Amino acid sequence: MRGWLALALASVLVLGGCTPPPAALPAPDAALARFYAQQLAWSNCGGRDCAVLTVPLDYAHPDGQTLTLSVLRRRASETRVGTIVVNPGGPGVSATVAGDWFDTTGLDAYDIVGWDPRGTDASAPVRCLSDEAMRRGETVDASPDTPDERAALLAFEQEFADACAARTPPGLLAHVSTQESARDLDILRAALGEERLTYYGASYGTLLGAWYAEFFGGRVARMVLDAPVDLTGRSEISQSAALDAALRRFSSWCGGEAGCPWGNSEATVYDALASWLRGLDAAPVPVGDRRLNQDSAAHGVARFLYGGRPAWPELRSAIRSAQAGDAAALLAAGDQLQGRRPDGTFEGWVGAGTAIYCLDQPRQTGTALDATAVEASGSLFGYLMGPNTGCAAWPVPAQRWVTPRAADAPAILIVGTVGDPATPYDWARTTAATLAHGVLLTVDGDGHTAYGRGNACVDAAVRTYVREGTLPAPGASCR
Repeated sequence: MRGWLALALASVLVLGGCTPPPAALPAPDAALARFYAQQLAWSNCGGRDCAVLTVPLDYAHPDGQTLTLSVLRRRASETRVGTIVVNPGGPGVSATVAGDWFDTTGLDAYDIVGWDPRGTDASAPVRCLSDEAMRRGETVDASPDTPDERAALLAFEQEFADACAARTPPGLLAHVSTQESARDLDILRAALGEERLTYYGASYGTLLGAWYAEFFGGRVARMVLDAPVDLTGRSEISQSAALDAALRRFSSWCGGEAGCPWGNSEATVYDALASWLRGLDAAPVPVGDRRLNQDSAAHGVARFLYGGRPAWPELRSAIRSAQAGDAAALLAAGDQLQGRRPDGTFEGWVGAGTAIYCLDQPRQTGTALDATAVEASGSLFGYLMGPNTGCAAWPVPAQRWVTPRAADAPAILIVGTVGDPATPYDWARTTAATLAHGVLLTVDGDGHTAYGRGNACVDAAVRTYVREGTLPAPGASCR
């Protein structure tokens, strides 16, 4: 199933030129003041604190319809000194369902607060196709080679878009953009009683953070953007290239290990894996009543690559088993990346992420999609996962892309990993250059995101910055 590459890889990809960013908001006027004045009523939910936040559906009409957003708090285990608001990525991923994913080691004096952005999970969720219809969509060839296959793919995308329009509350699809969620975040900051925001965002959460810093730069205390998405307007081709590069790094590692089943050099291993993955288009591997095809296999490989070097032995084992006829592990990994649960139901972020992504990015249609497909064919993963047609039939017009600069914000810590398969390291460098006061910490390693993954150098740098405001030296790196 195609259309979910940018969502499954937990990043936002954009095309087109830039226009001047909107001006920062002034202090809330009377219509917004009531939202800023609210206090959160916390209740216990499974050892954590839960609350709801009320925000305008449409900030252009704050006296109109409202939304309630779900908020979760993990209280400080030491004498409290502040709050860190966190976002795990997506778009469309629920911070309240994600649980205790944020590592609080060394940050025990902070409350940790996450919320479901508008359109997500418990915050006025976007609803699309039924699980049964989604499972039918798995039979559609995601990398079409014929006109009939392409027509079937576009027909499924149309069916998905139509279902989102029919099942989502009226007006919501037009108001789930990242810019609107950034405005929600400032109301959350005020409701938490924080004069300034301390924020950690991973992957897509970096775009949300960048927009907050653009709108409310003077209200930023500390901000960490880990594995940043691109802010300047690029195609998904560079993301496919990052996946290719990550697979080559895996191939180099495997080729240097005794008994690597595909050869003893990066080139021989990579070529063998690429040939096998492409061959799955004509000869998928049965897995019960399902099958591992090139699309699901590519997503499974990508999911293991997310884990970096510690996951490489598992990836080697999963591919080897699939080649021997047991593709269950690789299919399960691909399912996880595409939001399919073991029971055949789908995560809510599939619909929510599509809605946010399609509203945020300029729309591709017609010959632009064909051009993208041709360009993507030069990349193994671009070829395997096909053209990104997911927004071609979307029922709500996309916003015009603008680039946040955060000119009024203090220095922002940006963490980029050289071998990140989902958000290329080049995006971290351009984010640091694009933001007015971005400071880049380079991680010479592998995997998607860096903080809380066991790298003592990264963890110490982030914690020191959050606690003390001390940034790494220019050009600093961690191995």
